[in-house]
Amino acid sequence: MQDSLIKRIKELEKENDRLLNLLNKYKYDSLTGFMTRKDLIDLIDNLNQTVLAYDVFMYDANNLKKVNTEQGYIAGDKYLKDISVEITRTIRNGNYFRIGGDEFIIVKEVDNDKVFLKHNVSNACSSAIRIYTYDETNITDIINKLNIKLAVCKAKCGRRKEDIR
Repeated sequence: MQDSLIKRIKELEKENDRLLNLLNKYKYDSLTGFMTRKDLIDLIDNLNQTVLAYDVFMYDANNLKKVNTEQGYIAGDKYLKDISVEITRTIRNGNYFRIGGDEFIIVKEVDNDKVFLKHNVSNACSSAIRIYTYDETNITDIINKLNIKLAVCKAKCGRRKEDIR
């Protein structure tokens, strides 16, 4: 009886490991290791209930389509990996998300009362906003605000109007 119980426990542990690996496979972007949009929504909902303010940064990789077209998708993947590494080095202790083909969002609790600095990442336009939870902001509003600021950044970077989303 004890042997069969031990055997069953080992089977359950093995199945638990398999399920955790499967969950991680879908929880994280396989290219960058960043979390996905679903996790971003969950985090924002949680922060809106637990903190007074947090900072949100958005990065959009410049020229990804051009890299993919001229150098191939393997080069495009490397390009995105390099940008994601630079983002994690530039903004420390954040929650990192890849929400689109070339879009990244970082959510970070406010470190201090000072206005946060714009963090530059090469080969990417960026925008940033501070969210105050009493504004009852949802993820759609946040992304819309970031996209508006990002469009201004892209225009200043010299991108054509039709390239700006």
